[in-house]
Amino acid sequence: MTTGGSRKRCPRCGASVKGGRLEAHMRKVHGGGAATPARRRPAAGRPGPLVALALVAAVVAIGALAYYFTSQPGEENGVEPGTGDGYKPKHRLGTGPEDFWTVYPAGHASAGATVPFPSWVQDESSARVLLVLAHSEGCAPCVQQQKDIQAIMGDPAFQTAVNYIDLLSTGSDSRAQDCFSLLDPEGMQNYIPLTVIVARDPFGKYVWHSWEGVTGKANLEGWLKDAMHYRINGVGA
Repeated sequence: MTTGGSRKRCPRCGASVKGGRLEAHMRKVHGGGAATPARRRPAAGRPGPLVALALVAAVVAIGALAYYFTSQPGEENGVEPGTGDGYKPKHRLGTGPEDFWTVYPAGHASAGATVPFPSWVQDESSARVLLVLAHSEGCAPCVQQQKDIQAIMGDPAFQTAVNYIDLLSTGSDSRAQDCFSLLDPEGMQNYIPLTVIVARDPFGKYVWHSWEGVTGKANLEGWLKDAMHYRINGVGA
């Protein structure tokens, strides 16, 4: 822009200089000609905005994946229920009604005696916790217990860790009679439904428990988780 005819305004500092002296002024004062001032370069080593956005997106994606894989239902972070670090079983070893048993429990006709587990029980509990339901088709408690167990076994975590056997008490399968004669909690008069859990630990020791009547779904789930713990960690854990 020109001012006062022959004088011009310096585009950098705004000083008014003679038109013929503008180039000299620029070289002397600003170290260059009257070219357009250079654009500021990004500082060396600092990422541009697109790179920064990409890094933020990568961090968010990694966090989302970590949350997904650590918050899935069923198995706890890739391990069976009841087997994770720090798990403490609610039902300890003993002979009472809320204990896991290693022999016949208190109140049984053969209290304290060793349990003669049939060969099929030993086989079926060799790799997974064994869950057996012996029942009839007509009684209401039997229907409820069967429904609760089927709901539990619908969980993939229990499907892979529990071996479930359903037996009719009036059928021809002799295993039902084995349960009534050898695995009844009292060893006396039999009632249905009869539910039995058997687990074998890594050292070949057995823990078990049985009930007559309806256990309740959540209650039975807790017993199964404890049985899984003993099967993996041993009865002394």
